[in-house]
Amino acid sequence: MNSSLLKRVITTVVALPTLLGVVVLLPYYNYLAFTLLVIAISVINNYEMFNMLTKDKNLDLKVPFWLGSLLPLVTYVQLGFFPDYDLISLVLILLVLFSLSLEIHYGHIIDNYKGSRDRMAISICLLLYPSILSIYFIHLCFLENAWVWIITFLGLCFASDTFAYVFGMIFGRSNKGIVKVSPNKSVAGYVAGILIPGLIGLLLTSIFSIYNLTPIQGFILGLLTAFGAAIGDLIESCFKRSAGVKDSGNVIPGRGGMMDSIDSLIVAAPIFYFAVSLMI
Repeated sequence: MNSSLLKRVITTVVALPTLLGVVVLLPYYNYLAFTLLVIAISVINNYEMFNMLTKDKNLDLKVPFWLGSLLPLVTYVQLGFFPDYDLISLVLILLVLFSLSLEIHYGHIIDNYKGSRDRMAISICLLLYPSILSIYFIHLCFLENAWVWIITFLGLCFASDTFAYVFGMIFGRSNKGIVKVSPNKSVAGYVAGILIPGLIGLLLTSIFSIYNLTPIQGFILGLLTAFGAAIGDLIESCFKRSAGVKDSGNVIPGRGGMMDSIDSLIVAAPIFYFAVSLMI
């Protein structure tokens, strides 16, 4: 086993049980512990995205990198205490206007507004990706039998990543380069990473009645989640290629940055949530 694979295995063995433990053992107050973990991860994600978006650019961005991390917190407050009010949209609009309004004052001081387009675009990007996508982790906490859906979501995403990696190593040597932004990814890896989670979804819904889904719905749920996970991985690859970096950071051994580990989950979360909401 090469060192990279060993590090990935160790990280998965540590990370997945930790997440499952938080969900299963600490379900109190609509999974407050899981919510706080999501917020903490969101702060790290935003820091890494901030660094990638501003790398090699002398923009002197004044927007706090952590600003978007308020959105998961607001989502928890809305769903838990004010379900009849759309606090998420209100706060998002206020954050966007605040971020853009900073340029009114600082744009002249920094460079006489020459870099205003870049600064404003980056400010909006930090709120939308990954911040606004992260709120769907919190939405999962308020579904009926939330622990089932959270664990299923995590399991499908980890399965997609694992099987894509393993099948890519074994069967993908001759069919790499299907997507230019990530030339080491193979057809075999993509097929396995999407199809096997679909089969897992089919199997789970066939065995466990708690899902209240048909096997076909389980299969579709697995496919959609895995497809979202694959797209999430490629989106981050675009950011990394543009920034000229291999990893988004170095906080996780064998995986690089936090974004390198959960880029797929961020995009898969809203897809999984809306699919479940339509099916149950």
